[in-house]
Amino acid sequence: MRLTGSDQQREATPRTLGVVLQDLHNPIFGEIVYGVRDAADKAGYHVIITTGRARPEVEMESIETFLALGMAGIIVVAPLMADAQLAAMGRAVPLALVGRELASATLDSVHTNEYIGARLAVEHLQGLGHEDIAYIDIAEGAEEPYNAERRAGYHDAMRDAGLSARIRAIRAGPAHDGSVAFRRILAAGNVPTALFVYNDLAALAVQDECVHSGFEVPDEISLVGFDNTFLAGLEHVSLTSVDQQARHTGGLAVEFVLERLAGRTEPRHEIVAPTLVTRDSTARCSTRERRAALTLQHSLMPQGLSAGSALDVASRYVPANAPSSAGGDWFDVIPVSGARVALVVGDVVGHGTNAAAAMGLLRTAVRTLAALDLPPDDLLAHLDDLVISLGEESARRTVDNEQRDVAASVLGATCLYAVYDPVAESCTVARAGHPPPAIVAVDGSVTFPDLPAGPPLGLGFLPFGSAELELPRGTLLALYTDGLVEARDWDIEVGMSHLADALTDAGPMLDEVCDKVVAALVKSSPPDDAALLVARPHGLDGARVATLELSTDPAVVAGARALANRKLTEWGLEELQFTTELLVSELVTNAIRYAGAPIRLRLIHQPDVLICEVFDASSTSPRMRHARATDEGGRGLFIVAQLTQRWGTRYTAAGKVIWAEQRTPPSATASVPALP
Repeated sequence: MRLTGSDQQREATPRTLGVVLQDLHNPIFGEIVYGVRDAADKAGYHVIITTGRARPEVEMESIETFLALGMAGIIVVAPLMADAQLAAMGRAVPLALVGRELASATLDSVHTNEYIGARLAVEHLQGLGHEDIAYIDIAEGAEEPYNAERRAGYHDAMRDAGLSARIRAIRAGPAHDGSVAFRRILAAGNVPTALFVYNDLAALAVQDECVHSGFEVPDEISLVGFDNTFLAGLEHVSLTSVDQQARHTGGLAVEFVLERLAGRTEPRHEIVAPTLVTRDSTARCSTRERRAALTLQHSLMPQGLSAGSALDVASRYVPANAPSSAGGDWFDVIPVSGARVALVVGDVVGHGTNAAAAMGLLRTAVRTLAALDLPPDDLLAHLDDLVISLGEESARRTVDNEQRDVAASVLGATCLYAVYDPVAESCTVARAGHPPPAIVAVDGSVTFPDLPAGPPLGLGFLPFGSAELELPRGTLLALYTDGLVEARDWDIEVGMSHLADALTDAGPMLDEVCDKVVAALVKSSPPDDAALLVARPHGLDGARVATLELSTDPAVVAGARALANRKLTEWGLEELQFTTELLVSELVTNAIRYAGAPIRLRLIHQPDVLICEVFDASSTSPRMRHARATDEGGRGLFIVAQLTQRWGTRYTAAGKVIWAEQRTPPSATASVPALP
């Protein structure tokens, strides 16, 4: 059989197609490759695959390599190269683009109608009764052609439904990290009822962050992705997603290349209609009260826990699977004077917006009282008085049901308040009707210290007591609410035993400890809220603390100044020597003149703060006043206030402490050992 010229050319062409993927991380590209392989196999062609690593110059190098190898045709998936470069390559070899349309006579393209896909997603959510639908968009600086179409589809679907006021787009983090966007939503305090996410990878990250933040999908948040990759169909994911017909588009790209090899010269540019695959991540919006309670709860809870250098902390909050969902479980971390940190966990009665509002009231009250540097038992006593007064006011006045319900939620609330001292490596704890904390020793053993119980808040018939616990560095402290350790099929003692088992051999990563505890104790449909706050103390290295016992002789003031200068030089804080000398002179002189022995000066150097404390035996509270021009004294505390970022008084069983804090200069390079 004799071959024609065109047949001879076709026989001489290697039966191999080259495929250039944008990157290997997004599973949608794998789906497209499956379509390419299936079509190529049927046509008797081999396929070689490479990646452009999401860089245009690498895509160009890959195509040039394929040209040098004599590929019969090349398929480029989601290219980032310039139009002119792609058109030029199309003149050298049959070239088909997937995921990008380019009006060029030298190459072919096939892509999904991204705009219609986005509208399908949003209209599906609207059909389920959702109006507050937010769009999670690709990270800043990572724009691709398809993003603009998906974004436009979302905007137009919301506008056409009369929901323009509800339009909002939140950017994901790099590498499709949708969890960043969801944390931004939580920080803003306005959680939507539904989320449309620009691709499945980002949607999976959002779904994971929802679980960690206590939101259930789809009961509390409906979620729709885009791409319908194999990940969306996994049983434990079950993500509603827009199907791009990825395998079909890959097959069409092969068809286009083969047609070019057969002699077609006219370009083909196909647009594939997407479909929506509905799964378990979307549900009808019928839980407005539940959502309102959750939104209020999250807006009132701390958005970021910071314990400074004294502690590492992590937390979890799991709302109840009840009609109103969120309740009044809460926690907080509050830095107080002397490098100490207060840890709080509490629980108010009931669920819903009233319980969440009551929780916010108590949390604010505790923060206000903590600023007064009250001992834990005194703080709970003041908190108890506040709750009693709220109940009495509610009983006296004619109030609406919501106000009465808030007052009822506060009455009978429980609270545990602990103050950790990194210098003494101890923790003073008091509780009001709350379960005791768990302490995990360095050897992994778990104990629940015997603390004075104290009545729930608002009862007022028993005093509150406190206990001081040793908390050496390396131990773990876990505070929790009863929802974590109580369940329908076990009482609190059994739950505390399960908690001890989950905390045994706690690893170094506190987030992993929280996940382990929640997985072991919280069932899929918990009847009550559960809150967990874990802390691992560092202590404060002895080299960061300087102490000097003083007599009541005024001559000791010079020695106190000398100690301050010596330690500041050792710590690399010479810039603070002048102001610290003034502070030490003023505070020590006042203690000698107005208080009594024993007197002690203590300097504490934290990474960003220098603390000066003077202890004395008097319980008399100092008062700052503005001296007249003719007065010889009365300016001491005014000077202290001007030289420091904050100052105050803390009372102890033996007297009081006057303390003052200065911000250390950013340029300071101390020779102090780093925190362990």
